[in-house]
Amino acid sequence: MLKIGFLLNPVAGIGGPIAMKGSDDLTGEVLKEHAGYSRQRSESFFKVLFELHPDVLSQIDWVAPRGEMGGDVLDGFELNHISLNVNSRPTTRQDTVDCIRSFQRENCDLIVFGGGDGTARDVLTGLNTDMTTPVIGLPCGVKMHSGVFSVTPEAAAKMIEAIVSGEMVDLDEAEVRDYVESSGIKTKYYGEMSVPKNGRYLQHTKIGGKESEELAVQEISAHIEEELSSANLLIGPGSTCRQIKDRLGLSADRSTLLGFDLYVNGMPWVIDLSAADIKDRLGRIDFVIISFTRRQGFLLGRGNQQLDAGILSALSWPDQFVVVGSRQKLSSLEGNPLLIDTGKVEVNRRLAGMTEILTGFRDKVLHRVDFELS
Repeated sequence: MLKIGFLLNPVAGIGGPIAMKGSDDLTGEVLKEHAGYSRQRSESFFKVLFELHPDVLSQIDWVAPRGEMGGDVLDGFELNHISLNVNSRPTTRQDTVDCIRSFQRENCDLIVFGGGDGTARDVLTGLNTDMTTPVIGLPCGVKMHSGVFSVTPEAAAKMIEAIVSGEMVDLDEAEVRDYVESSGIKTKYYGEMSVPKNGRYLQHTKIGGKESEELAVQEISAHIEEELSSANLLIGPGSTCRQIKDRLGLSADRSTLLGFDLYVNGMPWVIDLSAADIKDRLGRIDFVIISFTRRQGFLLGRGNQQLDAGILSALSWPDQFVVVGSRQKLSSLEGNPLLIDTGKVEVNRRLAGMTEILTGFRDKVLHRVDFELS
């Protein structure tokens, strides 16, 4: 199941018809008279979801604040959801920040919010530099200079369908910007959020030939070298991971093809660790790098059982994991999810959802992880 946090700014977009630059500071009778624009836009998103493949909605668990900040819309479409309390009347920017942090505590795979640039800024504040949770903005506001918004609410719905259907969906970093009238400039940069983009139109490495596969793995290895070489890395088995070890300058006699090796500051510290070895050294591990099997798509439970259920429970998923694999390797799954088989149902359920796959140099896609084929 895909767990989505849904949030709506109930006053977004109201300022447009009355020639305001935004809706942040509107109060009283103005809000009552012009309310409802953002809800209409979000309803367009859900109507398209219902019109798409009938299995799409059945594979989504929703989390939303009660009332006008999202729950009312889900109730209107008779969609069950986990409800979050909102205490302010009328709702405030802090309520948005608090809801985003609640989505993180609920381990949402994706956040969908309806609003404008002001709402995007509040979402960014709630995420607090966390780039691991992708975000899709429904364009419901007056100002939408930020790159986190879909072209239309309907386009966002089709993106959700692509994710649920197992299509290759790219992840990109998009800027959050807002209009600052007093500064003498049109927009101000506030930060970046991770956003999904449909990968069927973005193909950084050709799929189909051995040469492109090799290039992709070289790019993955270069990314690890540049971004993580100073971290303590537990690198798993397989040919993709082996090339990462080679890139870090480790010869064949100082690393293993079929086992886990621990590197501290770019140097081999312990080679070919057992589960017991890993447990003894959990405090020294910053990141775990693993890949998945071609065609079958097993991410955990096949060839890497050293990462047992106890270890997986002790590590932070997905924050401490880097999943690697080329787009060609992902395409061999034919839209099926990556599979996990830890031997513990409760651990399988906790790990299931969406995760990032590093497919090249600073190139990532979003893919589903599950413990059964659907």
